[in-house]
Amino acid sequence: MTHLLTPLAVGVLLSACGTDPGSLESSDAPVARYDWAARDGAMDALLEGTLEMRDGCLVVNPSWDDADAVVVAAFPRDYASWDADREVLSYAGRDYGIGDSIWAGGGSVPPPTDAVIPTACAVGAGDDVFLVQATSLEPPEG
Repeated sequence: MTHLLTPLAVGVLLSACGTDPGSLESSDAPVARYDWAARDGAMDALLEGTLEMRDGCLVVNPSWDDADAVVVAAFPRDYASWDADREVLSYAGRDYGIGDSIWAGGGSVPPPTDAVIPTACAVGAGDDVFLVQATSLEPPEG
């Protein structure tokens, strides 16, 4: 009986180590992500707009531009998670769905070496992404 339980137990443990299909680290997640810690400081540009899904890539349609212009935003791994079933980005404990407005500090730069940019986002060599460097996606009070 012990020999039958051992392979089963190993299989359960191995399956628990796999990547959750809805997690941000899943290869099919539509969210660009990278490492950032608030203690490291932040760039001071502002990205304001609505979340959209374009060809399998989560982007931001800036409020100051036309409907065709979008920005690939890379979100910090420590703040963001993706729920594929609901198509919801959770950021710092708050949920944002497609069409929701966000307000984020950060800056546009070439993707850092630790960034994971989904293929669907079609970021080419020399293209910039907006690195979200904010602890909230909400506008400040006042």
